[in-house]
Amino acid sequence: MKKLTSGRAVTAILATILMAFAAWIVASKMHYGRISSNQTAAVAALRTYLGAQNQYYRTEGRLASWAELVRFGLVHKAMAEATTPERARAGYYFVEIRTEGVDIPSLCAVPAKYRKTGRNTFVIDVTGVVHMKDTGGKPVRTWPDIADGWIPIGAE
Repeated sequence: MKKLTSGRAVTAILATILMAFAAWIVASKMHYGRISSNQTAAVAALRTYLGAQNQYYRTEGRLASWAELVRFGLVHKAMAEATTPERARAGYYFVEIRTEGVDIPSLCAVPAKYRKTGRNTFVIDVTGVVHMKDTGGKPVRTWPDIADGWIPIGAE
């Protein structure tokens, strides 16, 4: 086995460090790409839910349960079952939001594993505008004060 001269040893060490750094950057980009993809899917699911509730309301005159939305083919069963972190779909689970005294469809999308599958929590209002906020992975169970740091990300 050949002995490395001190110049070659330094070059080999620097090359190893650079390769490790490059691998870390690639892994980091892949992680954030997955989070971005999960968040996009969560927003699409919120819009699907709102559209399904609106369609059901127009035909039946009331809001539907998850089971009714599935039975009528308005949402996929996997989405309706994603109501806990353990049953998450694309890194997010869904919590129905209740507004006291008002019968309007609202849903909250929460990352199943905060900072691993997603960072932001999303809610959708009746006009189709989705609002996001980093809640530390905590679900929203009642309609939030949108002025409290919630950022609108657009309408359908």
